[in-house]
Amino acid sequence: MAESHATAGRIVIGARSAIFAPVENLGLIVVDEEHEHSYKQESPPRYHARDVSVVRAHLEKCAVLLGSATPSLESWRNTLTGKYRLLTMKQRVDNQTLPLIRILDMRQEGRRLDQKRSRHSIHQAPTGNGKPPHER
Repeated sequence: MAESHATAGRIVIGARSAIFAPVENLGLIVVDEEHEHSYKQESPPRYHARDVSVVRAHLEKCAVLLGSATPSLESWRNTLTGKYRLLTMKQRVDNQTLPLIRILDMRQEGRRLDQKRSRHSIHQAPTGNGKPPHER
């Protein structure tokens, strides 16, 4: 098991296996960047530390906080179905500006890209001598 570090305030910080640490009276489990693939243990015993955290929080009757600016699809769906409660940050640490977010309809973006490629292909079409128009 990976090493974890406990402080006098009963906070345990560790790698994904720290979820198995024998801590009594848990009050909160925090999984930062819960969408990260690195929470998956690929070698036996296989487990996903995010999912184990949710189960352990349920068993220990404590809260679990899954943090992410880009939540996993599983977590996002769990918020939509009411299994999880979504909490949002209205501002960033130190009042840093939030990134600009645009929602794009990829069907429309794909059409625009196809049209752009078509126009580009017409301008770049090779001539009989294989040279582009500006070199003839």
